[in-house]
Amino acid sequence: MVLVGLMVLATTGLAGAQQVSAAQQISLPEAVALALQEDIGHQIALVQWDNAKVAYERSLADNLLTGSAYNARLAEYTLKQADTEYRGKVADVVVETVTQFADLAQADLTLQIREKELALAKKQLELTRQKRATQNASELDVLEAESALATAEANYQQANDNLAQARRNFQFLLGGHRALPDGNLPFVPLTVDLDDLLQRAIAESVTVKQAEENVELVSLDLEQLELEQAAPLVLREARNKVKLAQLQLAQAKERITNEVTSAYNSVNQAARRYRSAQQSLELETRTFAITKQQLEAGLKTADELDRAQIALWQATSAELSARKDYVLAYLAFERSLDRDLSASVLVQPPAEVTPED
Repeated sequence: MVLVGLMVLATTGLAGAQQVSAAQQISLPEAVALALQEDIGHQIALVQWDNAKVAYERSLADNLLTGSAYNARLAEYTLKQADTEYRGKVADVVVETVTQFADLAQADLTLQIREKELALAKKQLELTRQKRATQNASELDVLEAESALATAEANYQQANDNLAQARRNFQFLLGGHRALPDGNLPFVPLTVDLDDLLQRAIAESVTVKQAEENVELVSLDLEQLELEQAAPLVLREARNKVKLAQLQLAQAKERITNEVTSAYNSVNQAARRYRSAQQSLELETRTFAITKQQLEAGLKTADELDRAQIALWQATSAELSARKDYVLAYLAFERSLDRDLSASVLVQPPAEVTPED
């Protein structure tokens, strides 16, 4: 596993880092755990899931007297439905946490970029006015510099507002806890073989199991009606239900195959985009280091170093965006396998993180 932190945190720190202490930073696993704890929708789903387990156990106890295979299957089917609904709510919270975690870190980077651009625009306007005073620039040049400054000021204010909103959203997600993301998003390579994965996915799919349970339930219904010598139309309807359930089972397997294959390919595509963003970041990192050395040697100006810094931050932001996309694609892949996203390798503490096998 490769756990990549934001390079900008190591060099300059988040724009808002001066306003919070290190103790107020939170990791992604901590954020997910706290969001699940605080989310009311998740709490409701947890209670509903527990009620479903109570109903299942009660049904099993009641069925001890009758020994009805139909009732036993129906109880299992209902419990699996509740489990699927609960996992879906957990997945929603995990995905929202990852999204807001990354968006807040990116909003900090954007503010740094806009602040530096604003400073450069102010310097450029001042320089243009000086040139105008010595007849080395036209009035149009001054107007263009003033327009560029106005744009930079608007961009800075928008970035500042976006950062404030991202912080409020993140803190609301965490139940009001004042914490900022530490900027670390995991990259866990996907190493499984697709063909093996599809076989496991179909065998372990809750959706497929539910479809199989439905086939068994309607088949039991048909057997009971045949024993009772029900009317021809009733038997015909029951046989149609069996045939429909079998078709729905085949459809569920086909849908799982398509969804897992699509999600698998999306992860690999996101991984390629992430590696490309990494290369761009490495290039801008070297460029900034060289520009800094050239400034010290008198070969570059402070403004050129500022522009190299902006390019580095932009590459860092692009790398973070690509990493977020990868994490979300990986989570979507795990969701296609009916997995519990709260137990995902991506949201576990570092000591517990191991590659997919």
